[in-house]
Amino acid sequence: NGTWNNNGTWNNNGLANGVVDPRNLNALNGLNGLNDGTDSDRKTKAELMTEYAMALEKRNQLLREKAAQNAAALKAKQDAILAQVPAEHREYVRQQLNEAAAEGGMVAVDPTTGALSPAVSNEDELKPYTSQTGGFTGYFPGTPAESTSTSNGVTMRTYSLDKGDDRYLVTVATGSTNNKTSEQILDEARDAGVSRAGGRLVSEKTLSVNGSPARELVVETATRFMIIRLISKNDKLFTVIHSHGKTRQPGASTFVGSFKPF
Repeated sequence: NGTWNNNGTWNNNGLANGVVDPRNLNALNGLNGLNDGTDSDRKTKAELMTEYAMALEKRNQLLREKAAQNAAALKAKQDAILAQVPAEHREYVRQQLNEAAAEGGMVAVDPTTGALSPAVSNEDELKPYTSQTGGFTGYFPGTPAESTSTSNGVTMRTYSLDKGDDRYLVTVATGSTNNKTSEQILDEARDAGVSRAGGRLVSEKTLSVNGSPARELVVETATRFMIIRLISKNDKLFTVIHSHGKTRQPGASTFVGSFKPF
């Protein structure tokens, strides 16, 4: 934008479209009349620093105003979501959103202050969903398609919904366990699931869901991440999957975390 000559005079090389970075003191000086190379028009360094500070403060003020507007909009959206959640589930959903704030692209709510972190995914459209035939309750961002099939004595009920880049899937397999333990069933389901997906197992943790043994997996394929929960209950195996593209990292999923067999 401009330079100082060796003799201490200013050489204004022209400003692109009149736009300067406020951190560039030479550029600021160039905008303030240093067109003739004389010392008489030169602002002192202190004056330039003052202008620099004022420019940065204006920029920061604009950013603060924008952040406040975004926070207000997010809080209004979050309040609308929580208003649709049964009272006994609200704290749980709030906790799930907090866990998913960073990597999952979720809206995070501070339960004390109501402050939100930037977010967003269509999980903010989750609504309660219950299947009496499937024997579970949870949340879907819409009404899933249902289908049923039977093979080798096993009845498979499927509940699926695609929304944008996200796929939400629940399967309920009902049939004989062939005297296998819950851990054996979960091991086989994990191995079969990873194999069918053609992916790799990134992580696995053991947990209990409503008193039933369960596993939570993160699986990576060539194009997608999958957050999977497997639950073994009596003669049923529940598989809950939330998958999305690799434009974002896998994080906690409210869809997966809200699932409960009964």
